[in-house]
Amino acid sequence: MAQSTRPTLPSVGSFIPDKEMLSSQAAVRVDRLKFEGNTVFDNAALLATPIQFADDSPGTSRTIGDLLGGELTLEQLEQIRVALTLKYVDAGYINSGAVIPDQPVTAEQTILIRIVEGTLNRIDITGRKRLRESYIADRIRRAASGPLNVLKLRDELEILRQDPRLRRINAELRPGEQPGEGLLDVDIEEARPYQFAVQFSNRRPPSVGAERFEAYASHLNVSGFGDSINLRYGINRGDLSDWEWAGLEDFDLDYTIPLSASGTTLALTVSRSDSTLVEQPFDLLDLDTQSTRFSILVRQPIRRTPTSELAAFVGLTAQYTTTEILGERQSISPGARGGESNVTAIRFGAEYYTQSTKAAFSIRSTFAVGLGALDSTVNAGDIPDSQFISWLGQAQYVHR
Repeated sequence: MAQSTRPTLPSVGSFIPDKEMLSSQAAVRVDRLKFEGNTVFDNAALLATPIQFADDSPGTSRTIGDLLGGELTLEQLEQIRVALTLKYVDAGYINSGAVIPDQPVTAEQTILIRIVEGTLNRIDITGRKRLRESYIADRIRRAASGPLNVLKLRDELEILRQDPRLRRINAELRPGEQPGEGLLDVDIEEARPYQFAVQFSNRRPPSVGAERFEAYASHLNVSGFGDSINLRYGINRGDLSDWEWAGLEDFDLDYTIPLSASGTTLALTVSRSDSTLVEQPFDLLDLDTQSTRFSILVRQPIRRTPTSELAAFVGLTAQYTTTEILGERQSISPGARGGESNVTAIRFGAEYYTQSTKAAFSIRSTFAVGLGALDSTVNAGDIPDSQFISWLGQAQYVHR
């Protein structure tokens, strides 16, 4: 004979809503708000957020902290959540906000408010050709590290838009799958990386031949990491009426490579110049001065915006100069020895520029400390040599 079984029914109490949960209350007394997950604003700043309820009389001014110690309805708690979210949004944190989870109503009258601070989780870049993806992505991530602020992101995109390696950059921020996630779609168009030009000028002193043809060549993205190379080559030397090829006696070669997404760069430069006295009757002396210069410079921006920049720099320079008269080395400048004058110096300083649509201003301060190293000229007593201390200040203002 089969044995009958009776189903087990849940207790009547399980159908009754838990009246101790926040969502089941019409109003609760709130003595303390407990914030969780906030790093942008501290607790005091959140409590100082202005709040105005729908039934408040015009002109009422109070903060969230002023509400503590009284009863709040669920609707008023929702308005508090919205006010906290708007505080983040107004400050540029558009995918951040406040959440009030359902929670037990405790005897301490404490309400937990969870702050979700949004982040940038992925960057998708299209339109690249030669430029490495990391060159763009690393600079954007630097601006979007920590909680995502669209104001900082906008400034970084504007700085990238001014990069001569880019002709165009467009970006679209969209939400991710989870609350607080942000995805950035970036589309770029690279500019032509190479330039070439020939220039004729008479900017040099007439005594060494004012007219000069010069060729310029540059490439702004040699390896794809944003490194650049620039070359200036003097085609002729001396007087234009007595044409003479300069050979390898007049050039500047500069190579600059980015070291970090913050704008740190390392520049290596080698240059050479050759000046021959052609002014009559001194041309009979066959006075010729040759100078070779090597330098290394590290530059670090301290503060950058789309319209201004403050940067510091430090570098080492070595310059070797020889003077010949009638084909023999002669010392004609104070401190030179055997027709040679060699100077090695550490140079450091800072520079600042700012610009607007109608004006631009820049200032630069450079200190130089001469060293008795790398075959530098060192003399006894007060005779000029490579051991010195100097300061150079420069300023420029342009208005249109």
